[in-house]
Amino acid sequence: MKRLRHKLLAVAAPAALVALACGDHSTPVDPGDGPAVTITSHAAGDTVSAVGFTLSGSAADPDGVESVRLKVDGDVLATAGASVFSFFVPSLLFESGADRAITVEGEDGVGDKGSKTITVYVREMSIRSIGSGADKEREPAWSPTGAEIAYSSEGTVGNEDVYVVSAEGGAPVQVTTSVNDDRSPSWAPAGDRIAFTSNRGGNWDIWTIPAAGGEATQVTVNLFPDRAPAWSPSGASIAFHSKRDGNWNIYAVSVVSGSPSGNPVAATAAASAESSAAWSTGGEIAFVTNQLGGSDIYTVNPPDPVLSPVAGANDFTVRELDPAYCPQGPYLLFSDNRNGQYDIWVLHPATGRKRVVASHVAADWEPAWSPQGDRIAFSSNRGGTYDIWIVE
Repeated sequence: MKRLRHKLLAVAAPAALVALACGDHSTPVDPGDGPAVTITSHAAGDTVSAVGFTLSGSAADPDGVESVRLKVDGDVLATAGASVFSFFVPSLLFESGADRAITVEGEDGVGDKGSKTITVYVREMSIRSIGSGADKEREPAWSPTGAEIAYSSEGTVGNEDVYVVSAEGGAPVQVTTSVNDDRSPSWAPAGDRIAFTSNRGGNWDIWTIPAAGGEATQVTVNLFPDRAPAWSPSGASIAFHSKRDGNWNIYAVSVVSGSPSGNPVAATAAASAESSAAWSTGGEIAFVTNQLGGSDIYTVNPPDPVLSPVAGANDFTVRELDPAYCPQGPYLLFSDNRNGQYDIWVLHPATGRKRVVASHVAADWEPAWSPQGDRIAFSSNRGGTYDIWIVE
Protein backbone atom coordinates (compact mmCIF):
# COMPACT_ATOMS: atom_id res chain seq x y z
CA MET A 1 0.00 0.00 0.00
CA LYS A 2 2.85 2.40 0.80
CA ARG A 3 4.45 1.85 -2.64
CA LEU A 4 1.11 2.42 -4.39
CA ARG A 5 0.58 5.67 -2.48
CA HIS A 6 4.05 6.90 -3.45
CA LYS A 7 3.33 6.16 -7.12
CA LEU A 8 0.05 8.10 -6.98
CA LEU A 9 1.80 11.09 -5.40
CA ALA A 10 4.48 10.95 -8.07
CA VAL A 11 1.81 11.12 -10.78
CA ALA A 12 -0.09 13.95 -9.03
CA ALA A 13 2.98 16.11 -8.41
CA PRO A 14 3.55 17.29 -12.03
CA ALA A 15 -0.05 18.60 -12.23
CA ALA A 16 0.52 20.71 -9.13
CA LEU A 17 3.79 22.01 -10.56
CA VAL A 18 2.08 22.93 -13.85
CA ALA A 19 -0.58 24.85 -11.93
CA LEU A 20 2.05 26.80 -10.01
CA ALA A 21 4.07 27.48 -13.15
CA CYS A 22 0.97 28.93 -14.80
CA GLY A 23 0.49 31.31 -11.90
CA ASP A 24 -2.56 29.62 -10.39
CA HIS A 25 -2.21 30.68 -6.75
CA SER A 26 -5.92 30.39 -5.89
CA THR A 27 -5.72 26.63 -5.29
CA PRO A 28 -4.37 25.92 -1.79
CA VAL A 29 -1.45 23.53 -1.52
CA ASP A 30 -2.08 20.55 0.76
CA PRO A 31 1.30 19.27 2.01
CA GLY A 32 0.98 15.59 2.87
CA ASP A 33 -2.51 14.53 3.90
CA GLY A 34 -3.31 17.66 5.94
CA PRO A 35 -6.32 19.96 5.41
CA ALA A 36 -6.53 22.14 2.32
CA VAL A 37 -6.75 25.74 3.59
CA THR A 38 -8.46 28.49 1.58
CA ILE A 39 -8.27 32.18 2.54
CA THR A 40 -11.24 34.06 1.11
CA SER A 41 -11.04 37.51 2.73
CA HIS A 42 -7.62 38.54 1.40
CA ALA A 43 -5.21 37.80 -1.43
CA ALA A 44 -1.45 38.07 -1.61
CA GLY A 45 -0.36 41.67 -2.01
CA ASP A 46 -3.44 43.20 -0.35
CA THR A 47 -2.93 46.31 1.79
CA VAL A 48 -4.25 45.90 5.34
CA SER A 49 -4.84 48.12 8.38
CA ALA A 50 -1.85 49.11 10.49
CA VAL A 51 -3.91 48.34 13.62
CA GLY A 52 -5.75 45.12 12.85
CA PHE A 53 -7.89 43.25 10.31
CA THR A 54 -9.98 40.09 10.04
CA LEU A 55 -8.74 37.11 8.01
CA SER A 56 -11.35 34.52 7.09
CA GLY A 57 -11.68 31.35 5.07
CA SER A 58 -12.08 27.59 5.48
CA ALA A 59 -10.22 24.31 5.75
CA ALA A 60 -11.32 20.96 4.33
CA ASP A 61 -10.09 17.39 4.82
CA PRO A 62 -11.62 13.92 4.37
CA ASP A 63 -10.50 13.05 7.90
CA GLY A 64 -12.26 16.11 9.30
CA VAL A 65 -10.69 19.34 10.57
CA GLU A 66 -9.63 19.20 14.20
CA SER A 67 -8.32 22.76 14.53
CA VAL A 68 -7.15 25.80 12.58
CA ARG A 69 -4.37 28.11 13.78
CA LEU A 70 -3.31 31.64 12.90
CA LYS A 71 0.50 31.88 12.79
CA VAL A 72 2.83 34.83 12.26
CA ASP A 73 6.62 34.49 12.47
CA GLY A 74 6.13 31.01 13.91
CA ASP A 75 3.96 32.26 16.80
CA VAL A 76 0.45 30.84 17.16
CA LEU A 77 -1.74 33.88 17.80
CA ALA A 78 -5.17 32.24 17.77
CA THR A 79 -6.85 28.84 17.34
CA ALA A 80 -10.28 27.88 16.04
CA GLY A 81 -12.00 24.54 16.48
CA ALA A 82 -14.06 24.63 13.27
CA SER A 83 -13.35 24.27 9.56
CA VAL A 84 -14.63 27.81 8.86
CA PHE A 85 -12.37 30.41 10.47
CA SER A 86 -12.35 34.14 11.09
CA PHE A 87 -9.20 35.40 12.80
CA PHE A 88 -8.45 38.93 13.96
CA VAL A 89 -4.86 39.75 12.98
CA PRO A 90 -3.32 42.46 15.23
CA SER A 91 -1.13 44.40 12.81
CA LEU A 92 -0.01 46.52 15.78
CA LEU A 93 2.25 43.65 16.81
CA PHE A 94 4.29 43.99 13.61
CA GLU A 95 6.21 46.68 11.79
CA SER A 96 3.96 48.94 9.72
CA GLY A 97 4.82 50.04 6.20
CA ALA A 98 6.17 46.57 5.42
CA ASP A 99 5.20 43.18 4.00
CA ARG A 100 4.07 40.51 6.46
CA ALA A 101 3.55 36.79 5.84
CA ILE A 102 0.39 35.41 7.47
CA THR A 103 -0.11 31.64 7.76
CA VAL A 104 -3.26 29.68 8.50
CA GLU A 105 -2.52 26.08 9.45
CA GLY A 106 -5.13 23.33 9.66
CA GLU A 107 -4.85 19.98 11.41
CA ASP A 108 -7.07 17.01 10.60
CA GLY A 109 -8.47 14.26 12.81
CA VAL A 110 -5.37 12.07 12.49
CA GLY A 111 -2.79 14.79 13.17
CA ASP A 112 -1.77 15.70 9.60
CA LYS A 113 -1.28 19.39 8.87
CA GLY A 114 -1.80 21.61 5.86
CA SER A 115 -1.36 25.37 5.54
CA LYS A 116 -1.83 28.44 3.39
CA THR A 117 0.43 31.51 3.58
CA ILE A 118 -0.19 34.90 2.03
CA THR A 119 1.97 38.01 2.22
CA VAL A 120 0.13 41.30 2.75
CA TYR A 121 1.32 44.88 3.03
CA VAL A 122 0.73 46.46 6.44
CA ARG A 123 -0.16 50.09 5.84
CA GLU A 124 2.06 52.77 7.41
CA MET A 125 0.70 53.72 10.82
CA SER A 126 -0.65 57.24 11.27
CA ILE A 127 -1.59 59.22 14.40
CA ARG A 128 -3.95 62.20 14.40
CA SER A 129 -5.64 64.39 17.00
CA ILE A 130 -9.39 64.88 17.25
CA GLY A 131 -9.11 67.16 20.29
CA SER A 132 -10.86 70.48 20.50
CA GLY A 133 -7.89 72.17 22.19
CA ALA A 134 -9.61 72.41 25.57
CA ASP A 135 -7.39 71.14 28.37
CA LYS A 136 -7.78 67.76 30.05
CA GLU A 137 -9.55 65.83 27.31
CA ARG A 138 -9.04 62.37 28.78
CA GLU A 139 -10.35 58.80 29.07
CA PRO A 140 -11.63 58.00 25.55
CA ALA A 141 -14.35 55.34 25.17
CA TRP A 142 -15.59 54.10 21.78
CA SER A 143 -19.25 53.82 20.84
CA PRO A 144 -20.30 50.28 19.81
CA THR A 145 -20.40 51.34 16.15
CA GLY A 146 -16.92 52.87 16.27
CA ALA A 147 -18.32 56.11 14.85
CA GLU A 148 -18.05 58.19 18.03
CA ILE A 149 -15.85 58.57 21.10
CA ALA A 150 -16.95 59.65 24.56
CA TYR A 151 -14.39 61.35 26.80
CA SER A 152 -14.10 63.58 29.86
CA SER A 153 -13.05 67.22 29.63
CA GLU A 154 -13.07 70.46 31.57
CA GLY A 155 -14.34 72.18 28.43
CA THR A 156 -14.69 75.90 28.99
CA VAL A 157 -16.59 75.75 32.30
CA GLY A 158 -13.87 74.51 34.66
CA ASN A 159 -15.50 71.31 35.92
CA GLU A 160 -15.25 67.95 34.18
CA ASP A 161 -18.10 66.68 32.03
CA VAL A 162 -18.64 63.85 29.55
CA TYR A 163 -18.56 64.78 25.87
CA VAL A 164 -19.05 62.83 22.63
CA VAL A 165 -17.23 63.56 19.37
CA SER A 166 -17.11 61.92 15.95
CA ALA A 167 -14.13 59.61 15.49
CA GLU A 168 -13.32 61.74 12.44
CA GLY A 169 -13.15 64.88 14.60
CA GLY A 170 -15.41 67.92 14.65
CA ALA A 171 -17.43 69.78 17.26
CA PRO A 172 -18.00 67.76 20.48
CA VAL A 173 -21.44 67.38 22.05
CA GLN A 174 -21.71 67.82 25.82
CA VAL A 175 -23.57 64.88 27.39
CA THR A 176 -23.46 65.68 31.14
CA THR A 177 -24.08 69.17 32.53
CA SER A 178 -23.61 68.87 36.29
CA VAL A 179 -21.85 71.64 38.22
CA ASN A 180 -19.85 68.80 39.81
CA ASP A 181 -17.29 66.57 38.08
CA ASP A 182 -18.32 63.77 35.69
CA ARG A 183 -15.54 61.58 34.29
CA SER A 184 -14.44 58.09 33.14
CA PRO A 185 -17.13 57.35 30.52
CA SER A 186 -17.89 53.78 29.41
CA TRP A 187 -20.31 53.11 26.57
CA ALA A 188 -23.00 50.42 26.97
CA PRO A 189 -22.70 47.65 24.33
CA ALA A 190 -26.23 48.48 23.17
CA GLY A 191 -25.11 52.06 22.52
CA ASP A 192 -28.03 53.62 24.34
CA ARG A 193 -26.31 54.74 27.56
CA ILE A 194 -22.97 55.87 28.93
CA ALA A 195 -21.74 54.98 32.42
CA PHE A 196 -19.55 57.49 34.26
CA THR A 197 -18.18 58.46 37.67
CA SER A 198 -19.56 61.57 39.37
CA ASN A 199 -19.44 63.37 42.69
CA ARG A 200 -22.75 65.11 41.98
CA GLY A 201 -24.33 63.20 44.88
CA GLY A 202 -21.70 64.38 47.36
CA ASN A 203 -19.49 61.35 46.88
CA TRP A 204 -17.88 59.55 43.94
CA ASP A 205 -20.44 57.06 42.64
CA ILE A 206 -21.31 55.28 39.38
CA TRP A 207 -24.06 56.79 37.21
CA THR A 208 -25.50 56.17 33.74
CA ILE A 209 -27.05 58.62 31.27
CA PRO A 210 -28.62 58.35 27.80
CA ALA A 211 -25.89 58.65 25.18
CA ALA A 212 -27.59 61.72 23.72
CA GLY A 213 -27.84 63.35 27.16
CA GLY A 214 -30.76 63.68 29.53
CA GLU A 215 -31.56 62.51 33.05
CA ALA A 216 -28.80 60.55 34.80
CA THR A 217 -29.47 57.43 36.89
CA GLN A 218 -27.45 56.65 40.00
CA VAL A 219 -26.13 53.07 40.03
CA THR A 220 -24.08 52.91 43.24
CA VAL A 221 -24.57 54.64 46.60
CA ASN A 222 -21.80 54.42 49.15
CA LEU A 223 -19.93 56.62 51.63
CA PHE A 224 -16.64 55.53 50.06
CA PRO A 225 -15.66 56.34 46.46
CA ASP A 226 -16.70 54.18 43.50
CA ARG A 227 -14.69 54.96 40.35
CA ALA A 228 -13.90 54.08 36.71
CA PRO A 229 -16.93 52.10 35.46
CA ALA A 230 -16.41 49.48 32.74
CA TRP A 231 -19.45 48.00 31.04
CA SER A 232 -19.28 44.22 30.49
CA PRO A 233 -19.42 42.95 26.87
CA SER A 234 -22.90 41.52 27.50
CA GLY A 235 -24.16 44.80 28.96
CA ALA A 236 -25.47 42.94 32.01
CA SER A 237 -23.08 44.46 34.56
CA ILE A 238 -20.69 47.31 35.25
CA ALA A 239 -17.30 46.76 36.90
CA PHE A 240 -15.62 49.51 38.93
CA HIS A 241 -13.10 49.95 41.70
CA SER A 242 -14.13 51.02 45.18
CA LYS A 243 -12.85 51.51 48.69
CA ARG A 244 -16.21 50.58 50.23
CA ASP A 245 -14.72 47.69 52.23
CA GLY A 246 -11.68 49.61 53.46
CA ASN A 247 -9.37 48.83 50.57
CA TRP A 248 -9.44 49.46 46.82
CA ASN A 249 -10.94 46.40 45.11
CA ILE A 250 -12.79 45.54 41.91
CA TYR A 251 -16.58 45.17 42.11
CA ALA A 252 -19.34 44.44 39.60
CA VAL A 253 -23.00 45.44 39.79
CA SER A 254 -25.80 44.04 37.62
CA VAL A 255 -27.72 46.63 35.59
CA VAL A 256 -30.96 46.64 33.61
CA SER A 257 -31.57 49.58 31.25
CA GLY A 258 -28.85 51.52 33.05
CA SER A 259 -30.35 51.02 36.52
CA PRO A 260 -28.90 48.81 39.28
CA SER A 261 -30.30 45.32 39.79
CA GLY A 262 -28.97 44.07 43.11
CA ASN A 263 -25.94 45.00 45.17
CA PRO A 264 -22.34 45.22 43.95
CA VAL A 265 -20.32 42.01 44.32
CA ALA A 266 -16.57 41.99 44.97
CA ALA A 267 -14.50 40.46 42.15
CA THR A 268 -11.27 40.88 44.13
CA ALA A 269 -10.69 40.84 47.89
CA ALA A 270 -6.96 41.40 48.20
CA ALA A 271 -5.13 43.41 50.84
CA SER A 272 -3.47 45.38 48.04
CA ALA A 273 -5.08 48.13 45.95
CA GLU A 274 -6.85 47.14 42.70
CA SER A 275 -8.19 49.59 40.11
CA SER A 276 -8.91 50.30 36.42
CA ALA A 277 -11.08 47.30 35.51
CA ALA A 278 -11.21 46.22 31.85
CA TRP A 279 -13.33 43.34 30.52
CA SER A 280 -12.25 40.78 27.94
CA THR A 281 -14.79 39.31 25.52
CA GLY A 282 -14.65 36.09 27.56
CA GLY A 283 -15.66 37.76 30.83
CA GLU A 284 -12.20 38.05 32.35
CA ILE A 285 -11.31 41.35 34.05
CA ALA A 286 -7.86 42.91 33.79
CA PHE A 287 -6.91 45.48 36.41
CA VAL A 288 -4.01 47.39 37.93
CA THR A 289 -2.63 46.23 41.28
CA ASN A 290 0.17 47.14 43.69
CA GLN A 291 0.40 43.60 45.10
CA LEU A 292 4.17 43.54 44.61
CA GLY A 293 4.69 47.15 45.65
CA GLY A 294 4.63 48.69 42.17
CA SER A 295 1.92 49.02 39.54
CA ASP A 296 1.25 45.85 37.55
CA ILE A 297 -1.53 44.26 35.52
CA TYR A 298 -3.36 41.16 36.77
CA THR A 299 -6.57 39.39 35.81
CA VAL A 300 -9.48 37.78 37.62
CA ASN A 301 -12.28 35.64 36.17
CA PRO A 302 -15.35 36.08 38.43
CA PRO A 303 -16.63 34.30 40.40
CA ASP A 304 -13.22 32.61 40.67
CA PRO A 305 -11.29 34.84 43.14
CA VAL A 306 -7.81 33.80 41.95
CA LEU A 307 -5.69 36.76 40.79
CA SER A 308 -3.16 36.08 38.01
CA PRO A 309 -0.40 38.31 36.61
CA VAL A 310 -0.66 38.97 32.87
CA ALA A 311 2.30 37.25 31.21
CA GLY A 312 4.52 39.72 29.38
CA ALA A 313 2.82 42.83 30.74
CA ASN A 314 4.70 43.34 33.96
CA ASP A 315 8.19 44.66 34.52
CA PHE A 316 8.58 45.28 38.23
CA THR A 317 10.99 48.18 37.62
CA VAL A 318 8.32 50.27 35.82
CA ARG A 319 4.67 51.20 36.25
CA GLU A 320 2.04 49.52 34.06
CA LEU A 321 -1.37 51.21 33.82
CA ASP A 322 -4.59 51.43 31.78
CA PRO A 323 -5.29 47.84 30.61
CA ALA A 324 -7.68 47.64 27.64
CA TYR A 325 -8.64 44.42 25.86
CA CYS A 326 -9.20 44.13 22.12
CA PRO A 327 -12.90 43.43 21.38
CA GLN A 328 -11.84 41.15 18.50
CA GLY A 329 -9.26 38.87 20.09
CA PRO A 330 -6.92 37.97 22.98
CA TYR A 331 -4.77 41.11 22.81
CA LEU A 332 -4.18 43.75 25.46
CA LEU A 333 -3.26 47.43 25.35
CA PHE A 334 -1.63 49.16 28.31
CA SER A 335 0.63 52.11 29.12
CA ASP A 336 3.94 52.08 30.97
CA ASN A 337 6.90 54.34 31.66
CA ARG A 338 9.80 52.01 30.82
CA ASN A 339 11.16 54.57 28.34
CA GLY A 340 11.07 57.45 30.81
CA GLN A 341 7.61 58.64 29.81
CA TYR A 342 4.27 56.87 29.45
CA ASP A 343 3.88 55.05 26.12
CA ILE A 344 1.14 52.80 24.70
CA TRP A 345 1.98 49.11 24.21
CA VAL A 346 0.17 46.13 22.68
CA LEU A 347 0.63 42.61 24.05
CA HIS A 348 -0.32 39.06 23.10
CA PRO A 349 -0.29 37.44 26.56
CA ALA A 350 -0.19 33.84 25.30
CA THR A 351 3.18 34.35 23.58
CA GLY A 352 4.49 37.40 25.46
CA ARG A 353 4.92 39.18 22.13
CA LYS A 354 4.57 42.97 22.53
CA ARG A 355 5.35 46.18 20.69
CA VAL A 356 5.16 49.90 21.40
CA VAL A 357 2.20 51.54 19.65
CA ALA A 358 2.55 55.22 20.51
CA SER A 359 5.69 56.82 21.94
CA HIS A 360 6.48 60.48 22.53
CA VAL A 361 8.45 62.64 24.95
CA ALA A 362 5.04 63.67 26.28
CA ALA A 363 2.65 61.27 28.06
CA ASP A 364 0.54 58.81 26.02
CA TRP A 365 -1.93 56.76 28.02
CA GLU A 366 -5.54 55.59 28.55
CA PRO A 367 -5.73 53.54 25.31
CA ALA A 368 -9.03 52.19 23.97
CA TRP A 369 -9.39 49.72 21.08
CA SER A 370 -12.23 50.38 18.61
CA PRO A 371 -14.97 47.71 18.47
CA GLN A 372 -13.87 46.70 14.96
CA GLY A 373 -10.22 46.52 16.06
CA ASP A 374 -8.96 48.85 13.32
CA ARG A 375 -8.22 51.97 15.40
CA ILE A 376 -6.86 52.95 18.81
CA ALA A 377 -7.87 56.06 20.76
CA PHE A 378 -5.71 57.41 23.57
CA SER A 379 -5.09 60.54 25.62
CA SER A 380 -1.90 62.57 25.23
CA ASN A 381 -0.45 65.98 25.95
CA ARG A 382 1.93 65.73 22.99
CA GLY A 383 0.18 68.78 21.51
CA GLY A 384 0.68 70.88 24.65
CA THR A 385 -2.69 70.11 26.25
CA TYR A 386 -4.38 66.76 26.89
CA ASP A 387 -6.36 65.79 23.79
CA ILE A 388 -7.79 62.61 22.24
CA TRP A 389 -5.61 61.03 19.57
CA ILE A 390 -6.30 58.24 17.07
CA VAL A 391 -3.92 55.54 15.81
CA GLU A 392 -4.96 54.03 12.48
